[in-house]
Amino acid sequence: MRIFAYDANAGEIEFYREFERDHPDVEVVEFFGYPTIDDFTDTHVDVVSTSGAPFGADLIEAAAKAGCRYVCARSIGYDNIDLEAAARCGMRVSNVTYSPHSVAEYTVMMMLMVLRKIRPMLRRFDAQDFRTDGLEGGELAGRTVGIIGAGNIGATLARCLSGFGCEILATDPYPRPDLDTIVTYVDLDELLRRSDVVTIHMALSEQTRHLIDRDALAQMKPDAILINCARGPMVDTAALVDALAEGRLAGAGLDVVEGEEAFSYRDLPTHIVDDVAFARLRAMPNVVVTSHMAYLTREVVRETVQRGFGHALMFAAGEDVPFEIALPDVAD
Repeated sequence: MRIFAYDANAGEIEFYREFERDHPDVEVVEFFGYPTIDDFTDTHVDVVSTSGAPFGADLIEAAAKAGCRYVCARSIGYDNIDLEAAARCGMRVSNVTYSPHSVAEYTVMMMLMVLRKIRPMLRRFDAQDFRTDGLEGGELAGRTVGIIGAGNIGATLARCLSGFGCEILATDPYPRPDLDTIVTYVDLDELLRRSDVVTIHMALSEQTRHLIDRDALAQMKPDAILINCARGPMVDTAALVDALAEGRLAGAGLDVVEGEEAFSYRDLPTHIVDDVAFARLRAMPNVVVTSHMAYLTREVVRETVQRGFGHALMFAAGEDVPFEIALPDVAD
């Protein structure tokens, strides 16, 4: 079995080799960038694996001609994969789950970094300006945190925040009884109005795209902060930039942003990222932006490689695959 692994990072390579040692009939070919049509010309591939790399219809059709019949996402999200095109080409698609602690802990870090003004603090320190004027931050203890989406990650985050002494609100279509003692379930509007910190932990869909838009931002407190470690398009970036610039929101911590597929997981030291809203976010001292890496712990990297590739082996063996996204067995 030949697997093309896209948007690979250096930390995954040892686990690719480990998987090959454990499964001698498997060859993993790693690509540190995004797939291109040329990758599938005059070659054979059985499986394509992505983390966040765009895998649209043209690429899927090219991969299918090269023999690919399976796409395994090394991530929870799979909105980067054109499922309709995969179905037409007779491909199966699966995603993975991994330790929710990675994203939950990163989210807490983001909250603290924004509240404690870490970005301007570090900038000043790097310039050998050791004054503390204007760097008074805020405490997480005693604040109301609103969690949009209380699934595995949101629930783990709630448990983390309970130790800080936060009031925790959540909105989710499926309330969890195990959170009854630490979470109060409310609707989205009430969550936005009451929360000092709003954090998103839902899957991206057409229903959740721009969930946080101008109207939603207008409901939030002017001294509140927004955290997004889920998917970029869930927040209307232009609306967020305006709210921050006009002082209608106190800050933001963003591990994901709209349009990040143009630059995430790529080394672009001489490239101009032609995204005005992203440039404005990066320039704001009350905004922390990182490169879609909330999940990135050694434990999770190994899990995603082993589980993602493992699903491809199960498919090849004719076994039922957990977390497989329902698609036709053959093209229509």
